[in-house]
Amino acid sequence: MKLFDSKFRVTILVLAAFIVIGALVYNSQIQSVNSTENPEHETDSTNGITWLGFNEGLSKAAKEKKLVLIDVYTDWCIWCKEMDKNVYTDKSVIDYMNKHYVPVKLNAESKNIIK
Repeated sequence: MKLFDSKFRVTILVLAAFIVIGALVYNSQIQSVNSTENPEHETDSTNGITWLGFNEGLSKAAKEKKLVLIDVYTDWCIWCKEMDKNVYTDKSVIDYMNKHYVPVKLNAESKNIIK
C-alpha cells in the first residue's frame, strides 16, 4: 500500500481547495456597485437590466416581493465579462430577470464592506 494513494491525494487536494476558498471568502470585503462609501459607482443600467447596489436592491426586493439576483464580479474575471456580453444582453434573460428578480451587482475585490 502506498502512503499517498490516489484517493488520499484527491481528498487532500479537495480539502485544501475548500480551506483556500473559505479563507478567501471570509477575508474578502465585497463592495456594492451603489454603495454610499464609494460614490463613483452608481446604479448601472446595461442592456435593459438595471443593476442596483446591495442595500438599494434588498430594499426594492422587499417592497416588490421579488427575489434578489446577485452578480458578484471582478474586473479580471473572463466569465464575468462573458456573462455581461452574452447572457445579460439576451432579450429573454432581460425580460425574465426584470419580471422575477431585483438585480444587484457586487465587486468582489473592493476594500469597502457592505453594511
